[in-house]
Amino acid sequence: MSVYEGEVSHKKGLGKTRMVTATDNLTFALAFGVSGSIGQFYSNQKIGMLELLGEGSHAEVAVNPMDMARLDELEFAKSHPHAVVSYPALATALEYNYGTELQYLTKSINPTWSYQTLTDNERSKVIKVLLGEQSIEEVRAETAGNDESNGTERLSDSLKRLGPSLVVEREGQVGGVPYRLTARGTTSFKITDNAQVVTIRARNGFSGQVLGNASAAGTKYRDQFKAIKEFVTDSKAYRIDHEYQYSKSLSTPDVLEAVRGELLHDLNAMIEQAQIAISGEFEELEPYNPAGAKAALWRELNLTVGDVPQTRLDEKALRAYADQEITALQFADMPENGLVEKINKAVVKRLDTADVDAITEQKVDLLIQNRPKADREQMTAQVRALVQKSLGQLADQLGNAATFSESYENYRSPNQQLVDKVLVGISADDIVADERSEAKGNHSNQLRLMLAERVQIQYHVFLHKNNIDSPFTHFEIIDDVVDDYYGPLKNDLETYYDFNSIDEVMECVQTVSDDTLQKAMDRRYPVSQVMGQARADILTQYAGSLDIEQIVDSVSDDFAGMMDLYHKYCQTDNSNTNEETTMEIDQATVSDLFSQALEEQIAPVVEDFKVENKITPGSVFDQSGIAEGIAQREADMGLDDLQAELKETSEEPNEAIPTYVQENYDRDYLYMKVENMYDLEDMMDDARNELVLELDNTEAYASKVDDWRPYVQRVTEVSEMMTYLKDADGLPQFVETYAPEALN
Repeated sequence: MSVYEGEVSHKKGLGKTRMVTATDNLTFALAFGVSGSIGQFYSNQKIGMLELLGEGSHAEVAVNPMDMARLDELEFAKSHPHAVVSYPALATALEYNYGTELQYLTKSINPTWSYQTLTDNERSKVIKVLLGEQSIEEVRAETAGNDESNGTERLSDSLKRLGPSLVVEREGQVGGVPYRLTARGTTSFKITDNAQVVTIRARNGFSGQVLGNASAAGTKYRDQFKAIKEFVTDSKAYRIDHEYQYSKSLSTPDVLEAVRGELLHDLNAMIEQAQIAISGEFEELEPYNPAGAKAALWRELNLTVGDVPQTRLDEKALRAYADQEITALQFADMPENGLVEKINKAVVKRLDTADVDAITEQKVDLLIQNRPKADREQMTAQVRALVQKSLGQLADQLGNAATFSESYENYRSPNQQLVDKVLVGISADDIVADERSEAKGNHSNQLRLMLAERVQIQYHVFLHKNNIDSPFTHFEIIDDVVDDYYGPLKNDLETYYDFNSIDEVMECVQTVSDDTLQKAMDRRYPVSQVMGQARADILTQYAGSLDIEQIVDSVSDDFAGMMDLYHKYCQTDNSNTNEETTMEIDQATVSDLFSQALEEQIAPVVEDFKVENKITPGSVFDQSGIAEGIAQREADMGLDDLQAELKETSEEPNEAIPTYVQENYDRDYLYMKVENMYDLEDMMDDARNELVLELDNTEAYASKVDDWRPYVQRVTEVSEMMTYLKDADGLPQFVETYAPEALN
């Protein structure tokens, strides 16, 4: 067991860091009111631990232990006595590394005691002595009436500590779906003591889990996957509840050792019974399921579905991987599976979340050491611009990785490694050069803006003077004329001006006269092309009229005359305006259809999320408008891509858009979006507070336990917590599972 302290990357911003203290021991975390999962290995070379002293009680955090300082767990507990919420849990957590000290203190309090077989209350007092919160004399006086011969409570508490330490896990596969079975010892023991024997009744725990989800199975295999999942996860079907009897002449340690052996036997029997039942139920199925194959593949490659979607994979290649004809790496290298592009996109997405200010501060802190007299605010602005530029360049570079090994190496890079790549190209020389060129750069931008403004004004003069109107305006000439004069003017600006004021930029722009600009427009304007178009439009309007043809031919060399004829014989309509309006209407229609299709795709995912987490509709934990909100955001971000796709198809939008949504927005991606909207960590904290309040306000339980919070902290899954809050049966079920002693 270890406690670690150091900086970790913030999960919602590349480059942003914070100080954390974390542990890799569940029991030690529980002592400080924290629960969750540990040990998960992430793609960016971090491992899951539980954060101590954080804001939430469900505080999983990904850390690199090699970058952290290791702390002594006893010294940490001594330094934070007010943060301890469960002394019994702390007593168990410290027993492994401090067993000798604890046994010494136990014997100092009472020579007849053994630390391993004390009650939770007695062990808590020994821990308080170890922490310096109580003296040996105080504990000795408080426990003077405790009798070693009255061992039922000690046996009960010892069994409750023994049960959770016994875990048997086994993995298997059926119908192409990998699964994991877990049997664990219980904390629920009932002891009957008579003159001859001690009878112990134990209710052991069992759980089954399958890898993958039904949405990845496809239509053909979806029902098969659901049937396997339902059968494997039926926790009650394989549970073994046993009764053990022992002679009262046995000591408590001997009874514990005997129970340990029988519990392990029963746990293994549960696993074997479950495996036989699972194999028998599905022995007729072929050993393949796309959902299972994808889950196994993603696990082997250490990819996260939320980052890299399991969509558009080649079915033949997936089957070959499942049949062990090709390896995971060979599958990943096949272009038809598109893994390189998907991983590149995930890497670029990480860069898009970068906290530019945090990365900038890192670099400024380093640069300012060598330039202590520099203006920090000015340097920060300069570095920030360079960081943004470097982020863009790095995104272009990493987003174009050509092989799986190259893209995966980028994907598994820790956040700080990516930050270092951003910063490596920014040096003190860049800042100095930037300072020297800043004035020139700013004034060069102003030069182009002022020049463009002058050219635009003069071009409107040119159009009016020559009686030119739509559709012959050719406004692109403005940019052409600006490009003609910007380069020479910029050179003059850098050569002859000192950059002391914006007035100098204006003076430089004024060196090009209006007459010069008008001549440039005369040269640029496509007179022959426009006259030909005007002539054709007039003759089309009056097809077959010899008089009109003669009139048009009479001004064949007269541009002004041709424009006059065009305005006289061709009515100027609002076709452009109408076209723009139609485009706007079309785009609005597409946007509405896109949002509607997304909402229809998201709605069942939201319902699945509620069912899986047992969120009762209309409860305080339910939220309205989730599907609509996600749909609107996704539509806003993806509208341009959709428009490009629609240009390539002949289908009507109302037919093409639902198909596009189904192909590009898979369930795993949408599930992640729903999960982010609900924020399970906050929901878990609220649910725990709600359950504690319910227990405190229920007469049957309020007087049983002084503080329910340590018991409530043991629940780690939102779905389980919601079960206890769902109706009146929830509280008894919770107490029976996590605090059976309160019923005695």
